[in-house]
Amino acid sequence: MNKVPVNHTVLVCILLFASLATGCLKKSSPVYHYTLDSTTPEQLKPTAADIPTILIGPVRVASFLNQGSIVVRTTENEVSIAEQQRWAGPLPELLSNTLIATISRQLGSDSVFSFPDTADTSGLRVEITVIHFERSVRQTAVMEVRYRILSTVDSSILYARTSRFTLGLQDKSYSTLVSGLNTCINHLGGEISRQILLTSPST
Repeated sequence: MNKVPVNHTVLVCILLFASLATGCLKKSSPVYHYTLDSTTPEQLKPTAADIPTILIGPVRVASFLNQGSIVVRTTENEVSIAEQQRWAGPLPELLSNTLIATISRQLGSDSVFSFPDTADTSGLRVEITVIHFERSVRQTAVMEVRYRILSTVDSSILYARTSRFTLGLQDKSYSTLVSGLNTCINHLGGEISRQILLTSPST
């Protein structure tokens, strides 16, 4: 019986093509995008006639958080970056916009802006540094921030505080985590609003 000669080069090409075709047919993991929003309906003050212009910013975020993806802490000194679970925009911008909406609603004022989007220099500015904004080892949503309220007239510091907010999570889903983080930032907005009422010289 005659043996058919095998062309090893052709065989390798066929196997390579089959491997590539299989890889192309595999579905890539979906990427999910999340945003933040203001969910604080109550108003702390009935009128905003004596509320000064409020500038929010700059909002600075710790570098390990500011990578576009949601962060989960696996140990006290180790984090996991969820590449398929991403923020729908730059995290400092999402945080700033949510705080502006929350503070504006709580103070009943339309004079809350992103710094430095207005030329008004007669009010207050809130400078914020986000230290934590992730899921903790204890399965809680955690947000820790340092913020300062300054006069826009002479940049003097009127108030400074470090605050930490935590919320227990019912499950490990990312949608639940984002909801918990959203609640934390709305609590921060409420705290800043109350402090603005105490700090503002016109109230």
